[in-house]
Amino acid sequence: MPKYLIRPTFYSADLLLSFYLIKIINFNKDKFNYRVDLWSIGCILFKLIVGQPPFDSFMITPIILIRQMLEMANSASPGEKSGNTLQEWLEEIYFDGERNKDLTREDILKVGELVRRMLRFEPSMRASARDILQDPWFKGE
Repeated sequence: MPKYLIRPTFYSADLLLSFYLIKIINFNKDKFNYRVDLWSIGCILFKLIVGQPPFDSFMITPIILIRQMLEMANSASPGEKSGNTLQEWLEEIYFDGERNKDLTREDILKVGELVRRMLRFEPSMRASARDILQDPWFKGE
C-alpha cells in the first residue's frame, strides 16, 4: 500500500466544506486530519447505496444537524439497542424504495456497519483508512 494513501494529512479549516465534509469543523479551527475524509466517504457511500445523504438536509438548522449527527453517527453497535440508528435508516430507505434491489439484507448490514465505522462523531473513534480497506464489504466476503 502506498504510504501517501495512509499517512495523516492536515488541512486548513478555512477550506470551503461541502455537505459531505463534517460541517461542525468550526469546533476545532486549528487543524483537522484525514479522518474528515473518512466521514466524507461514509456520507458518499451511504448516498450511493440509497440515493440520499445520511442526514436530513431539507430546511435544517446547525443545531438540528448536530443532533442528527450525534444520534445517527454514534448509534449503537450491532446487537445493542438504541433509537433510530444509521442501520435502521439505511435499511428503511433501501428496502422501502421502488428501486431495483441489487443488494441483499446481509449486504446492507455489511455496508451499514462500514458506514457506521466511518461516521463516528468523534474523529479519533473513526476507523482508520487501513481498517476500512480491510473491511469484509470491500473484500467481498
